Order: sequence, then C-alpha cells, then structure tokens
Amino acid sequence: MTAVAGLALATAPNLADFLPFFQPLLPGRLATGIATVFAPAVIAILFTSLALALLCCKIEHSASRTRSSTDPSLGVAHMHGSVSISGGQRFIFKVTFFIITMAAVWLVLVGALLFAVRAFTIDVGISKSIANGSVYMSTLALSIIVVLAFIFPALLLLQPSRLWRVLREERHAITPRHLFRGPSFFTSSLKPLTLA
Repeated sequence: MTAVAGLALATAPNLADFLPFFQPLLPGRLATGIATVFAPAVIAILFTSLALALLCCKIEHSASRTRSSTDPSLGVAHMHGSVSISGGQRFIFKVTFFIITMAAVWLVLVGALLFAVRAFTIDVGISKSIANGSVYMSTLALSIIVVLAFIFPALLLLQPSRLWRVLREERHAITPRHLFRGPSFFTSSLKPLTLA
C-alpha cells in the first residue's frame, strides 16, 4: 500500500526531487494520468480484495477432513468459535469493515507523510504539509470510488469468465458445428443416445 500511495503522489510538487525515479512521469500526459490515478486505484483494490479473500479461503487441516469441501465453516473468518450463523456473519462484517477502514487510513496516512518529505527535510511547516498531503490523497480515494462504482461493474457486465470459456471452447472445436453450438451441447445431448 505504501507503493500505491507513492505512485499516486508521483506528480506532486517537490516529490520528484526527493524520489528521483518519479521524474519520468511528466504531468499533462495520458500515460502519466493512467499511471498515477488509475493504476494505484486498481492496485489498492486488488490488495484489499486479496486481504478480504483470505478471510474466506478454505483451510484443510486434520480436524476438518470429515467435512465437505464446500462447508463455509472451513474459512479463516469462521474459526473464531461462534456457534451461531448470525454471530459468524457479524464477525465477518466487523473484520471486513476493519480491513477496509485500515486500508483507507493507511493510504491517506502514508500518502500525507510522503507528500511532506520536503517539509521534514527543511523542518518548516510540517503539519501544514501533512494536511495538504492528506487532501492531495483525496484524488486517490475518489479514483478508488470511481473504479469500484463504475468500472468494475461495467467489466462484470462483459462477463469475462463466460467469454474466456466460449473462446476456449472455440479453440478446442473439432467441426464447424462445434464452433456454433459448442462441444458441451453435443456431449450433453448425445448422452441419452449412448446409454440406449
């Protein structure tokens, strides 16, 4: 998350003097806008989603080998010892809220401190520079909200998993009819004939 905050601040004034690897990102170009606004937002969402996914991942250990693999009680979030389903759901909600809140606070805090690097070196106006850095980080917060509210649902409307499956079936098609209907149509429709 620190790298995300640093990348979001790449075009901030006086930051490239202290972090010279940001100097090639000149303001006013489309590639710079994508690299400093869109990419940090997507990476922050991926990191937070990964942390949230670890809550629900399946854990196989010797005590639970008798349970089915689809049992939700095998997730990390369900290992806190609550017997009731609503207690487990409440715990998951609390942990999810905590992770998202800590990710947001961490991004703003680290971004504000990176923004104030110059103020720390000259020891003048440190609190003002940190406050300006936290306001500057609102651009990253807004871009995260835009990605979550508009871009991510639009990508889900494209149904990427279904598109991937259709393209894979077209690649493995044997006849032109398989291209049109897909091989799964023939295997499911011909099963009664093979049984007879």
